[in-house]
Amino acid sequence: MAPRTRRFTRANFKRRNCALRYIILNMQFSGALLTGGKSTRMGRDKAGLPMSGGKLLWQHQVDTLLAAGANEIVISGPLNGLYANSGYRIIPDEFPDCGPMGGLLSCLHQTQMSHLLLLAVDLPEMRSNYLNFLWKNCVPGVGVVARDKAYQPLAAFYPREVLSQVERKVTSGDCGFQQWLVEAIEVGRMVSVQIDDDARCLFRNWNEPNF
Repeated sequence: MAPRTRRFTRANFKRRNCALRYIILNMQFSGALLTGGKSTRMGRDKAGLPMSGGKLLWQHQVDTLLAAGANEIVISGPLNGLYANSGYRIIPDEFPDCGPMGGLLSCLHQTQMSHLLLLAVDLPEMRSNYLNFLWKNCVPGVGVVARDKAYQPLAAFYPREVLSQVERKVTSGDCGFQQWLVEAIEVGRMVSVQIDDDARCLFRNWNEPNF
């Protein structure tokens, strides 16, 4: 008997479209604050730099993640960091000296939401409304990264589906983000958005004492 051919009717399309819209509206993301840098140029732990209002930089960045809508917050860094008694779950790197990609891998292993928002502690100009803009470009199984002359992977959304790809890169000793993002975009796991002129300042790093 010949296989039955399913008719693709307007009603079927409408039901599938509504189902996809429901999934998108119900997507949630974890927020991971990346604090594991060595702060060589700063000469001190950047996470403890003072911000206006009496808060430390790491606290300011956690507030940004919360304002962006993160459903859970984790901190990627050493267990004995300045945030040790914050009440937030701390995730040390499974692969030391692998940089931010090692932090991404460890956080993907230990969070459960559909996407992970990775935010570096030394991006104090980043704003929650810009992160909301990036989030609106995500769909199930696909994350988003901003791009100017290069990709900006330290304020980006990653879907859980990239876990195996990231794991292969890290375990092979190749911990560079730029080429991996090219590959992830080619296979449809990430998309990029161009950074507008007025948004470039959001990606300015606080790497030296004079910011």
